[in-house]
This record gives sequence, structure tokens and C-alpha cells, in this order.
Amino acid sequence: MLALTEYEADTCPHCGGPSEVCQSKDADRNNPRARWIYWPVTPAECAVTTAMRLHKQDQEDTRALIPRVVRVRRGSPRPTL
Repeated sequence: MLALTEYEADTCPHCGGPSEVCQSKDADRNNPRARWIYWPVTPAECAVTTAMRLHKQDQEDTRALIPRVVRVRRGSPRPTL
């Protein structure tokens, strides 16, 4: 239980990644000296969840999209969507 508590304390509550990576000043988009930045890309679709939603006949919410982000070196072109 102690190991789980330590792991959860070092995990970002938003993305689930290690906080020393995702919350680092070295990855801040507004920091001109940052080595890495994160860009959103086209979301992936979860086919299983989409099928379950279609089975429930929910006409307004048919696709289950998973937001995705890629890490690129600063100065590299923005990824295409």
C-alpha cells in the first residue's frame, strides 16, 4: 500500500503521467528554452465503446473518441491533424 501511495502522489491527476515529465518547465510551451512541447493530434476512436453506444441506440453520442497528445522536440513542425 505504501508503494501505491507513493506512485499516486507522483502521478499527474489530469493525464496520469509522471508529474516530473508532464509538469516540467522543460515541457512548457511558453518557455522558450523548453526542449519538448506537447501538441494535440487527431483523436483515436475506441471501436468497442462505439459499438456499445450504437447498441444502446444513443443517436447523439455514437463515437467514442480518445484525446491524444504527442511530444515533439521544440522547433520541430507541429504535427498534422
